[in-house]
Amino acid sequence: MACPRVRVTRRERLRERLRDTSALEDLRQRFGADNVKVEELVAIEDQITGIVIFPDDPLRRAEIFTRDVTTLRGIVAIRVSGSKSRWHLDNGFHLGMTLAELVKRNGKPITYYGLAWDYGGIVTDWHGGRLAQSPDGPIHRSIGLSSADNAGVDAVPLGEGEFRSDDPRYPHQGKLVIVGELRVSFAEPEEKLAAQGAIAEGIAPRDVTHPPAQASFSAMGCVYCAYVVASLL
Repeated sequence: MACPRVRVTRRERLRERLRDTSALEDLRQRFGADNVKVEELVAIEDQITGIVIFPDDPLRRAEIFTRDVTTLRGIVAIRVSGSKSRWHLDNGFHLGMTLAELVKRNGKPITYYGLAWDYGGIVTDWHGGRLAQSPDGPIHRSIGLSSADNAGVDAVPLGEGEFRSDDPRYPHQGKLVIVGELRVSFAEPEEKLAAQGAIAEGIAPRDVTHPPAQASFSAMGCVYCAYVVASLL
């Protein structure tokens, strides 16, 4: 039986396609069984069983973390990573977006953890800029920073520690540090989210304003500690 054709555009809305109450079979019905697989997904310092849609297509691949890892029901987070994707956040964030673009939108400098470690690329402070988001909302949109392919070893901040986007030691980081991960996560019970019609237009990554210890997945219950993220409302 041929799989249904699924047309995915850069600006496709997930509002109707990925309700947070969706289960594995729901996703297979929406996207076709061959386009939805169960895989072990990498979380911060852990691995968790999750769902991947379009697993073999880098431009359409999206990783889905569920509230229940046994039944794979109740979507708590959706993540997209890489250098390019058709998915994007409903606030306009997309993979490959430069740090300079983020700072321009924010209107103030951005502070983030150095790259290339477990918590690398997490935004820790938007300094009260336009991209700062309240932690009380039921939907959290976040980004994770990484280095561009042409970034030299000493051209961008690496390792533990916090760095500002205007750090004079890294004069070219604005164009060499890019968005390498997008995430949408849900902090409220699924019934509330469904009632609010809550899903973003694009997806999802690892940017938080709480200490790393609070930004992890619980292997015991797959309870996702909601990220406090930046978003254009």
